[in-house]
Amino acid sequence: GRDYWRGASSLASSFVHESGLPAVTCLHTCALLWRSGEASALQPYSLVFVSIVTGRKHQIRCHLAHIGHPVVCDGRYAADRVA
Repeated sequence: GRDYWRGASSLASSFVHESGLPAVTCLHTCALLWRSGEASALQPYSLVFVSIVTGRKHQIRCHLAHIGHPVVCDGRYAADRVA
């Protein structure tokens, strides 16, 4: 993906955008976990190994949120239900 720096005024300061700077993140899933959530629904979690190639600001957090798998307890990039 390509990261785009938006500036400090927004909550999520980086996001994936086609006109942004190139950013490469390698991801390997190590384990899948399930936890009981609200109304006894199981919530999926993944334990992942992440390797960043380019080192952009908030790259891991930004890329994982972009593919729908935000970092747990990340108040900046994750939805309230995950944070």
